[in-house]
Amino acid sequence: MERYRVLSLQMKAVHALLAITTIFACSACLAQGHIEANVPEGQHFDTYLQRDLDLYFAANAEQGVTVEYELLRKTATQVGVAYPKFYAWVKVFKKKVLEQQGAVRIAAIEQEGFQITDYVPAEKIRSEPKSIETVFPAALCPKILELAKP
Repeated sequence: MERYRVLSLQMKAVHALLAITTIFACSACLAQGHIEANVPEGQHFDTYLQRDLDLYFAANAEQGVTVEYELLRKTATQVGVAYPKFYAWVKVFKKKVLEQQGAVRIAAIEQEGFQITDYVPAEKIRSEPKSIETVFPAALCPKILELAKP
């Protein structure tokens, strides 16, 4: 009888492990599908990202600006059903003079473009280093702090 109970407990543990594995595998598949459905493919990625960064920073400038960016992580970050996010360091130039720089969080939307959801200027990062912790993944914060140094 005791042997039967031990075997029964072992079988329950195996079933629970299989269920957990299946859940994680399905979650990863869903996340990857969500990323593929929203992130522009190939050369469109850079073209659309540059276009949307230019539009975002031009809206706040009196004259034309040029934006350069460096992705802080090459792959998208996917959490739940939100749009996939990318993180970048941007430098905004006006007439080839650096006007501002900072960190941006960018959402990829339906393979058609990007929306800048947050921009934290380098000055704010230097004066309030903790301000980035609620916007950017913890793994990226040290790099952002380093880039914000004068």
